[in-house]
Amino acid sequence: SVSESGDQSILVSGESGAGKTVTTKIIMHYLATLSRRSVKARVNSFTNGYPNSLSMEGNVEQQVLQSNPILESFGNARTIRNDNSSRFGKFIEMQFTESGHLGGANIETYLLEKVRLITQSPGERNYHIFYELLSGATKFEQNKFHLVHASPENFALTCLSGTFDRRDGVSDPQTYAEMRKAMNIMGFSLEEQHEILLIVAALLHTGNLSFVELNDDECQIDTMNPSLLPSLNLLGISAEMFNHALCFCIIEAGGERLAKTLSIHQARKALEALIKATYGVLFTYLVQRINNSIHGTENTSRDAFIGVLDIFGFESFDVNSFEQLCINYCNEALQQQFNRFIFKMEQVEYEREGISWSFISFPDNQDVLDLIDKKHTGILSILDEQCILAKCTDRTFVNSAYSKCSSHKRFAANRKQQANGRFSVEHYAGPVEYDSLDFLEKNKDELPKDITDLLLHSSNPFLQHLANMLEASNSPSINKENNFRRSSSSLVKVSVGAQFSSQLRELRERIEGTSPHYIRCIKPNDDLLPDRYDCAIVANQLSCGGILEAVRVSRVGYPQRYVHERFVDRYRILGQRELREVERSWNGRSRMSAGSQMQSARVMCEVLVNAIAKLIYNSDIPEVLAIKASNKGKRRRNPRNIPRNGFNNNKYKYKSNRDETSETDEPPELIHVGMQMGKTKIFLRRWAFDAIENFRGEKKAIAATLITAMVRRFLARRAYLIILLQFREHRGGYIHHYRRDCQAPVSSPPVHRMEVPDFGDTSYLIEKYEKEPEEDKWRKSTEFKWLMVDGRWVKNHEVTPERMPRARGYMHSSSNWTC
Repeated sequence: SVSESGDQSILVSGESGAGKTVTTKIIMHYLATLSRRSVKARVNSFTNGYPNSLSMEGNVEQQVLQSNPILESFGNARTIRNDNSSRFGKFIEMQFTESGHLGGANIETYLLEKVRLITQSPGERNYHIFYELLSGATKFEQNKFHLVHASPENFALTCLSGTFDRRDGVSDPQTYAEMRKAMNIMGFSLEEQHEILLIVAALLHTGNLSFVELNDDECQIDTMNPSLLPSLNLLGISAEMFNHALCFCIIEAGGERLAKTLSIHQARKALEALIKATYGVLFTYLVQRINNSIHGTENTSRDAFIGVLDIFGFESFDVNSFEQLCINYCNEALQQQFNRFIFKMEQVEYEREGISWSFISFPDNQDVLDLIDKKHTGILSILDEQCILAKCTDRTFVNSAYSKCSSHKRFAANRKQQANGRFSVEHYAGPVEYDSLDFLEKNKDELPKDITDLLLHSSNPFLQHLANMLEASNSPSINKENNFRRSSSSLVKVSVGAQFSSQLRELRERIEGTSPHYIRCIKPNDDLLPDRYDCAIVANQLSCGGILEAVRVSRVGYPQRYVHERFVDRYRILGQRELREVERSWNGRSRMSAGSQMQSARVMCEVLVNAIAKLIYNSDIPEVLAIKASNKGKRRRNPRNIPRNGFNNNKYKYKSNRDETSETDEPPELIHVGMQMGKTKIFLRRWAFDAIENFRGEKKAIAATLITAMVRRFLARRAYLIILLQFREHRGGYIHHYRRDCQAPVSSPPVHRMEVPDFGDTSYLIEKYEKEPEEDKWRKSTEFKWLMVDGRWVKNHEVTPERMPRARGYMHSSSNWTC
């Protein structure tokens, strides 16, 4: 049952475009399908009155799945790497009853990328909802939202990058219709949907506003801007209030309120803060509204949950800012948890097999986490201190980071980086350089109090509700240590970095209370094309996804494991003498039972392990030499230069069975040679496995060389006998050497009579030779033969069968001429 399995979590990670969002939807759909099957089974087993309540529970499954189109429209955007990239992290907690059907769900989001509302890189888009509304709104909605004949080219929020479509073939009107359908299923009324879309349209018009400079430190809203009236109408505010909130700053001093004028740059920053804050609180409202719909009924009992985490992957671009630091900090924390999970699984395996593992030290990236989030000396802590102090800038922050973090081994900043306000952090996936520009502004995410008051006085009730949510989340903070309250001229909330750190700690605590499962999404290429596999890109993703780090963690312990029978089958060549002695001792016994056979397999494995342990201990492996030096105070090397047979690693020198006992007859401790024998498996350290494989390879190479030599000897002797038999037949045992020269006669060397040795019965060779075609007989020999044909010397494979009777010759071998 679900309660017996306990809470579980599935962590989906990967870089943008690798398929995290699609994978998450597949998992949710699969779990919802299992829940439907459970509900149908219960409906068939109950009476007619009960299934109606179960059908209401079935609606929860549909609503959970329909939350995806809404979140994708408001939280996804096209990036350079992905056309439907999630610009936020989410943890979906799917709660199940004891019988296995879905009783409810809850969604928690992390770090929405609000800076995308203001700027987009070339080839990227803003959030999908802006383009979907402009292309999919009905005539009524276009008139209501002042979007008649409007297109993305007409608004600053959607035209900065010059990119308006999607490369994946998905149309914005289609996704807009799916989003509206999902809202209907989730229980959004038509009026509520229009209120949400009205805010989106208002932000589009507000982004087009401009300012007129009155003097160096004073400006006002451009009243001639055509987007001003639609913006005022949709937001439900007056032009005077709007101008006062954006172009003035109220300062309280000595009980008095003073209005300070702002420059065009400052007014533009205030407008951007209004857009980001309004969209952020709208996204928060949607998440809360979805959670209220999918929470389920009050009387539904939840026995366990399955959490699905769709989180941003490790990021490293040409220019990395505050967002990348937070994202990589999250990946560092999750990677640490992943490493500890692997260590825990290794520990369980070792304890089950009775393996000693206390000496194994697994790597940990806690030092990187301390560099980022440690109190007083961490980068985020230094950033928070700089945000509190007056007159602090990005330069003062980075200078403080240089002074406090320069001694940390994971922190680096050369002279060129310091001149440009940059620094590098050595992450588990590699070094990343960060640019400190706008770090303070992004961490504060500060909204002037006048803008919040402006939204609170709106005539739009829905916008007033959003303003109340914004005010509640931005309540003034008090520093308990210094009893210090910040100025009321702006609503001061917990910094983005501190809020994200708190969310991350809660997420880790929640995951640690579950049984985690990890999914790594890998993208084959950056061109978004099928059937193309880029090895360099895949290798980089394996590093950034923590796969290589996980391999390193596994290799610290005993990464190679074999069951006893498999170990004996593979490596018996290294202990044949010992295994034969054991087998001979069993020859006189009767047939063994199944239990005795298992025991015998363990005995043979133990004998083989001891033989291999001697082999490793008497070798020149550095790890073994270090152990010998610590035990005896000196190292003993083998001075012999044994041929490697093609192997380049000279530290693995094979010794025969006789040499194995020359240094020690007692088997060494298995733990010293990187081996341990468990109840059902043999555990090997990485270097021990490499040594055993090299020993096995050398044994096989020697055997292969011997087999090849015997085969070549047989073929050479066979070819020699064939030639000898032919000479006996044609020459009668005499060898004549003919040399002809057309111009001058040359004296021939003296003819000697050759004594033909007796090779025994060669009739089988003669019969086989006569059965072969004439041409094949002369072309099978691996060594060519010189033949005299029509007065000139030719090679035997150039002679046709018709000219063969006229051929006379010798076989060429090295520099000598032999028959």
